[in-house]
Amino acid sequence: MLEEYKRKRDFKITSEPSGDTKRRATKGGKKSAGTRKKKQALSFVIQKHDASRLHYDFRLEIDGVMVSWAVPKGPSLNSADKRFAAMTEDHPMAYSDFEGIIPEHQYGAGEVIIWDRGVYSPDEDGEYSWDDKDEANARMRKGLQKGKLSFYLKGEKLEGSWTLVRFGRGKEGKEKDWLLIKHHDEFEDAERDVTEDDSSVVSGQTIEDLQEHGAKKIWTRSGAKKANPKTTGKSSKVPAKKSPARKKSSVGKKGKRSTKAVVNSDLIDEEKLSEAEKEALREHRSEKIRQGRAAADKAAKAKRKAS
Repeated sequence: MLEEYKRKRDFKITSEPSGDTKRRATKGGKKSAGTRKKKQALSFVIQKHDASRLHYDFRLEIDGVMVSWAVPKGPSLNSADKRFAAMTEDHPMAYSDFEGIIPEHQYGAGEVIIWDRGVYSPDEDGEYSWDDKDEANARMRKGLQKGKLSFYLKGEKLEGSWTLVRFGRGKEGKEKDWLLIKHHDEFEDAERDVTEDDSSVVSGQTIEDLQEHGAKKIWTRSGAKKANPKTTGKSSKVPAKKSPARKKSSVGKKGKRSTKAVVNSDLIDEEKLSEAEKEALREHRSEKIRQGRAAADKAAKAKRKAS
């Protein structure tokens, strides 16, 4: 289940968890705590990740891995909002503890903080599986196959019922396109932007803190450990608060425009972007076009008024 995750990363360079978990039996032949059947809720984590484009990685524990979606705009408490969520490769359970910097030239290079975390239960038809992980896994597995998940989150920032719905079914290239939507309940809020709370629930750090000061420590749920300077610690980005002006895209010697797009002064090879990052790039370009048209309309009106 983690083949794609491992294929994309060089664990001699990145400090991300490799997903290799060898369980050892305790003395006397008894099973360790990791192998005993657990009657507890499934976990979730949302990591704010400033890679080639800022987004939120939404991860749900299902069958021993963190099934993942990249949400460019992050979660919304407004049930009218339908947030695009691109399904990505499964991540190891240990990834839900990761907070730090993915080194330059590695897949997803950039800063990562644990924006929210907690437990969840499927809640289809108002039925919950808080105390039975086997039942919860079976229900979530069935939902994945159907393309519709309904679940209740109990996090440090988010609480309430949500749904993930696959759309574009049957259309080539759209199999991994989903929508994250807040259900109607007492926790919905059309006025509040929950993403304005931008700090880590583990360390209190923000993405900008990592960009300005680097990652001296890697944070996990069990505490902090010293970062390995060979694999993390120094940000490859200019601090977000001091971003330079946007550069123009390059033109090749033969007059052909480069296939690399420019976003936030970083040259991005579009062929290496994930579906979520491509979607975010399209949104970015559309917004720039809208801004340009608005500025042009404003200038035209001012000219007409002056004449």
